Amino acid sequence: MLNLRFEQWVRDVVGEKVFLDLKETDAFRLAMKHFDETIKPGFRSRDDQDQYVHFPLANLKDEPAKGLKNSCITMTGFVMLLTL
Repeated sequence: MLNLRFEQWVRDVVGEKVFLDLKETDAFRLAMKHFDETIKPGFRSRDDQDQYVHFPLANLKDEPAKGLKNSCITMTGFVMLLTL
C-alpha cells in the first residue's frame, strides 16, 4: 500500500503523462528501490529531515512549487507522513 501511495504522489508531482512514461524507465525503478530501502524504513515523524528521491537520467521538467528540481523530488516529513 505504501508503494502505491508513493507512486500516486510521484504522479501528482510530475503529471499523468510524464508519470506513465517515467514508470517504464530504470530511473523510476531506482527511485522506487531507494524509497523502499532507505526512505520508508527510516521515516519516524513529520519532523524528519527532508529526503530526496532522484530519478537519474529522467530529465524531468522542474516544478519548484512541487519540490521537483533537476529530476529530484524533495520529500518533507509532512509529505512522507501523507505518503506513508
